[in-house]
Amino acid sequence: MRFEKDVKYAVLAFLIATVEATFGKFIAVSGAVPMLTFSFLIVCAAKESDLSYVMVLAVILGAVSDILHGHGFGTYTLAFAFSAFYTFKLKNTIFSSGWLFLIIDAFLLTFLVQIFYMVTHIGDIGAGNFLKCIWSLVLPQAIYNTLICCLFYCVGSKILKKRW
Repeated sequence: MRFEKDVKYAVLAFLIATVEATFGKFIAVSGAVPMLTFSFLIVCAAKESDLSYVMVLAVILGAVSDILHGHGFGTYTLAFAFSAFYTFKLKNTIFSSGWLFLIIDAFLLTFLVQIFYMVTHIGDIGAGNFLKCIWSLVLPQAIYNTLICCLFYCVGSKILKKRW
């Protein structure tokens, strides 16, 4: 049974990373490019029961995102690991509704991860554009990722119905 779960996660993660790398810039909405790997990780962390499994998935998907975005390796790896850890730890403690937690968690974590990314790469972005980038890129991306998390939750419930 564990091997079957490993294969399902590996195939889904590979497909999502491939779609993000191939079609990510083409499905942008008003300049906000979705982070499909991050959305998938948040949903997995919210639904999985094994923390070590979630953390391994977070490091792998974070490394893939670092490679895809190309600005210094480690930023997304660290941010994805923290996001997955806190999602896993808080998933049953704050709200009794999984949907409400998923929506708030996905929005806040996307916002925080992008702020962390912008602060660590302020030399590339420029300090003068910081507030403009928050308003024009980070907020739409947080909304976009939240919607994608809801979509992944629905699709994942059907594909991985034994676990979710």
